[in-house]
Amino acid sequence: MIDGFQSLNAQSNERSLEIAKILIKAAKETHAVISRSEARCTAARNSMATHDKETMWRTLQEYISYYAGFINSLTMLTGIGLQRVNREFYDRVTAVDIEYQLQIIIGFVYVKEALDSVFKETYKQCVKKLLKQSKLFDDNELKRLLI
Repeated sequence: MIDGFQSLNAQSNERSLEIAKILIKAAKETHAVISRSEARCTAARNSMATHDKETMWRTLQEYISYYAGFINSLTMLTGIGLQRVNREFYDRVTAVDIEYQLQIIIGFVYVKEALDSVFKETYKQCVKKLLKQSKLFDDNELKRLLI
């Protein structure tokens, strides 16, 4: 049942979570599609509230399936990619690990919704400003970003 599923693979968990937080903060600061993003994140937040590993895993798979192309398109920027996993991986991963991945997925939802909105340019500029302030990226990396 678990074979063939995917998991997020981040180069740096702390950096990845910080990037996700910045993407959400930029969406909130620009008021870009907040209600739509919040609605799209409801299932992730509801599953995290259960703290049930199986429930969160199923929800994670749904989000990964829907956003896989988008996540992979940003791998160079975020350092987060997808990897195939098997039953042994699922047996080793904890509910806390899955909850962490759901938090990262929420960041991707916010950025996808904002980039698809009419507020795209405002959002991009806000993300750029916040990433620069965070010092997670140097000037050359910021120039190569999608923004």
